Order: sequence, then structure tokens, then C-alpha cells
Amino acid sequence: MSSLAPFGARALSHADVGSVAAPAGTFDVLGVRLGDEDYALPLAQVREILKVPAVTDVPRGPPAVLGILSLRGTVVTLFDLRLRLGLPSRPVDRRTRVLIVSRGDEPVGLLVDAVTEVIRLRQEDVEDHPAIIATAHVDYYAGIARRRDALWVLLDLKALLESL
Repeated sequence: MSSLAPFGARALSHADVGSVAAPAGTFDVLGVRLGDEDYALPLAQVREILKVPAVTDVPRGPPAVLGILSLRGTVVTLFDLRLRLGLPSRPVDRRTRVLIVSRGDEPVGLLVDAVTEVIRLRQEDVEDHPAIIATAHVDYYAGIARRRDALWVLLDLKALLESL
């Protein structure tokens, strides 16, 4: 896929982004941007964060499949998380990242517009089933997290990966 930048920098592994266990009663999520929206997913489920590598197209693949990439000799399918959540496509830029997560024993890549931060949350920071989430993709949402003045839509990574 020619619009994707070549792989250049070292990948960040889980050890780089927070392998220290969260204190009791808290959990860590990885904040990501998709368009103008803030999302988060469980940090423990993110294996690596990569700059966008070279991607090979998959002819006649589903719309959310951007193609495949090679990760240290392993073939990884790359999905556009925006398209999977019903958001419009967007060109890749310098902030675009690929999150490597696991679907069973298989690594899967999720393209996001940017990785923003690691967020430590308490359970009381999360509203499990807010009334505001009434979209076609509600099955992929685990809730809304609030901390100070910020809000993140928490993604249910298990449900999302099962739908891919």
C-alpha cells in the first residue's frame, strides 16, 4: 500500500509502555485518537506499538483490511480501526501508529491515528453502560472513562477482535 510510510523506528514493546503492575483497584489503558475522538483499550492487551511499516495489499479483502505486514517474519493482518468503528478513512501521517494485539494465538495490527498516553483509571472512573452510547457499533464499547475533564470511549477489544 503506497500511502503507508516505510518502517523506520524501533517498535515499542509492552515492556516499554508499562509493564509495572497497576496498584490494586486501578487498571491501565492506552489512549488513542481516531479522528477527533479519544478512545482507550486495555494496555495489557497491547503487545507492541509500531510506526506504520510497509503494507502489502490483499486483493478483494474486506474494506477494513488494509493489507498484511511482516513483523519479524510473522505475517500480520492490518485492520483500519476507524473503518471498523464506522468512522471515515483518513490518510496516514507521522502520528499514525499500528497497535499489535492478539486474536487468540494470532497477532493482529490495528491502525490508529495516534497514540496519546497511558491512563491509569480506577473502576469508579468508568461508566459501564452510558446512555449516550447508542450507535451501530455499541457492541465494541465497554464504557466511558472520565478523569478530570477528559473522556475516553473504552473499547471492548475482545468483541472487536471477534468481529474481524
